[in-house]
Amino acid sequence: MSRTSIIKWLLERLLSSFVTSVIIYLTPTLGINLQNLGLGIIYTIITIATFTVSIFVYFLVPREKGKTV
Repeated sequence: MSRTSIIKWLLERLLSSFVTSVIIYLTPTLGINLQNLGLGIIYTIITIATFTVSIFVYFLVPREKGKTV
């Protein structure tokens, strides 16, 4: 495993956890009660947040020179 892939993996996991925590803690402040929402809606919100973090990390961490993957 290259350093770039390790950095991408670690950054993606840390940012995903952070964004999920922010969603859990800030939704009552925004007036959204997670207990009244269905499981599918909560799953969709967290999946979209995780996907957004993945795209952000993809563009944030540069590719290694000479690698086409």
